[in-house]
Amino acid sequence: MAYIGNDLQVAYQSYQIIDDISGSFNGSTTSFALLVGGVAPVPFPINEQQCLISVGGVIQEPDPTGTNGFKFSGGNIVFSSAPGTGEDFFGVILAGADYVNVGVNYPSGSESAPSITFDTDLDTGIYNPAANELGLVTNGNDAVRINSSGDVTINSDLTVDTDTLYVDSANDRVGIGTTSPGEELQIGSTSSTSSTLPVTLSLGGQYTPQASISLSNLKLKIYDASTDSSGFTAGQTGLSYVCGKNQQHIWYRADGAGTLFESFRSDGSGRLLVGTSSAFVDGFENAFKSSQLSKGGDTGLVRCISYTDEAVPVNNSTVDSWVARRANGNAFNQQLVGHFYIAVPGGVNAFSAVYSVIANSNGISDAVLNLISSETRGTSPVSSVQLANDGVSGAVKLTITYINNSGVVDPISKSYVTFVGLAG
Repeated sequence: MAYIGNDLQVAYQSYQIIDDISGSFNGSTTSFALLVGGVAPVPFPINEQQCLISVGGVIQEPDPTGTNGFKFSGGNIVFSSAPGTGEDFFGVILAGADYVNVGVNYPSGSESAPSITFDTDLDTGIYNPAANELGLVTNGNDAVRINSSGDVTINSDLTVDTDTLYVDSANDRVGIGTTSPGEELQIGSTSSTSSTLPVTLSLGGQYTPQASISLSNLKLKIYDASTDSSGFTAGQTGLSYVCGKNQQHIWYRADGAGTLFESFRSDGSGRLLVGTSSAFVDGFENAFKSSQLSKGGDTGLVRCISYTDEAVPVNNSTVDSWVARRANGNAFNQQLVGHFYIAVPGGVNAFSAVYSVIANSNGISDAVLNLISSETRGTSPVSSVQLANDGVSGAVKLTITYINNSGVVDPISKSYVTFVGLAG
């Protein structure tokens, strides 16, 4: 059986009786305000089919063109013919404008006026922003959009289970375990007392180590727009680290107050630098310094391997080539026992030697330097090797004196001094 008005599939509570307008019928007026309880209904009926109107005991035809029966215009009922004076009237809004319905095609709507909405909140609901897309609107703003592939776009912050996952859309930050991330990605609250980063990388069972490690097979990548990517891969043989685009990588240590100090770094050429930020030649030159290899603090004896800063030979001059000093600038003033290996390359003229050294707590006053062996090619650029006081902290230093011959003393070929032994 067909119904007059909408063919309702779902009953809805908002059936409403339209206020009686028969007192305004005069045979000439055709337009009357549609009111319920003295006010315009919210939501207002979308179309004429959602209302049942009777004039003079005759059900009026809903006709959006206005040719027959009645139509809506703004908030008014407009009859095709003016009702006569004294004719009776009744009207019913069917199912609250019938927003909840099955089997009905809705208009696409818009962000500010979604087509499926609520009787007390007209700017919150669902609309169709484009073909095969679904939009969810709150307060007249596009909140969520789903495209034809099922991709979901959320246009504001996202919170999962209070603080399990939080996306700060305004600042492009993601928090896991926090709703106030201070960085692009923050895991755990800033007040967390955990000493480890709560991240586990699952490699899917037993991982077969790569025959070669490259940026393409890293399991954890760290990206930087200017340096490409760096990252890690793990397996049975341990942890491998790859850095991108010849960058330096620095390792730090922290003291009790949380102040960071550089421990060592690797540079873009694969050299390991300790106590310095630059190297001048390949290999170990400037790689290790005794001041950075103290293992027993500033009071104990330590084993150390030391490479001097590069020393430039100067014609007819004495040049400081090695100093026994700690990271804090204090001298090794308990013992200095070991050997110096000296090399002064210079093309056809070169010098190398091995010296033993013993110095006790009195520093330079009881320091003994003995030549064990030496070799010379051509004319030796070195006239003597001595121990001296550094004049700063009382540390023992090694100096090299060069001959007065600019044709032999080559400032381009640096001198190198290596100490191997015990210092404290």
